[in-house]
Amino acid sequence: MMNIIAQGQYIRILDVISAGYKMTPLVFETLLRSGQRDIVLTILKSDFGYDGDGKYLPHLLEELMDKSSIGHFVVQKAYSKSALKMKSYWQMQCNSLSPQQLAENECWDTLLKHGQWEILAQHRRFDDIINTPYNNHNARAGSILERNHLYNRVAELGKFKWFVFMHKGEEYLFKYHQFHILYENKMAFKGWNSEQICKRICSLPEGREFFYKEDPAVLIKFGYTEIFQKNKRWEFLAQNKCFSAIDWNAWEKDIQKTGTQRSLDIFKTYVAQSQNWDLMIRNKMWFSLLKNKKFSLVFQQFLGFFKKAKSLR
Repeated sequence: MMNIIAQGQYIRILDVISAGYKMTPLVFETLLRSGQRDIVLTILKSDFGYDGDGKYLPHLLEELMDKSSIGHFVVQKAYSKSALKMKSYWQMQCNSLSPQQLAENECWDTLLKHGQWEILAQHRRFDDIINTPYNNHNARAGSILERNHLYNRVAELGKFKWFVFMHKGEEYLFKYHQFHILYENKMAFKGWNSEQICKRICSLPEGREFFYKEDPAVLIKFGYTEIFQKNKRWEFLAQNKCFSAIDWNAWEKDIQKTGTQRSLDIFKTYVAQSQNWDLMIRNKMWFSLLKNKKFSLVFQQFLGFFKKAKSLR
């Protein structure tokens, strides 16, 4: 290559590069000193290989182009549809471009990657911000969406998690029945505290269905037992001491159908805890009655048995 330059046969350099010769800082500098600026620019625009310090090429570009042209050049190389030898290098160089250079060349993905929310907003790339993956969401971007009154647009695009980072976002999550996001982030909001959030979700039938599947204990805490009664979750109600909400007759009939001793034992355990004396008598739970000092009830029952037996003689 140096012999070709020494012979002044500059046009042949492009053929040598096409044949696989890699450019070096020395060759570039020699061409520049030889007044071959246009040849250097032509080489840079071609699919050339390079063997040298990666920091040299940016300096070379600064010597040959203005900032706007550098940005355009790097982006064209980085996003070329061709399989360029230096493509990965130019893609890395995109990261060193200023936000303004990236915006001028419509590198919206790179700006999103680096969280350049303000400049994206300046170019009204709001949908790009809204559609960015959740792991890139943050309060700074959320405030931009909030400032530009994009609540409805966030909902239209179905990116409800943005509301976690927006003022009064909890109200919008509730409005659009995004109970999972609202409950999962209940500690993140300033408008409603966690108890208010749970109460509001429970106030709606859809919300109660959500908690029934996700966290039934919340329904019990706020006294919503209807859904458990509807689904005959008698044991769950008993476990949570909601004895007044239990249809004991229905539960007992269900046990009679299954006929398992374990189910009956569980039933009797909760009957004893509920202190339902009539049920305890019906199920002949004499020991539990005595344990609860219901001596007169036991005496009356045995007295009744005795009288009945005597009348049958």
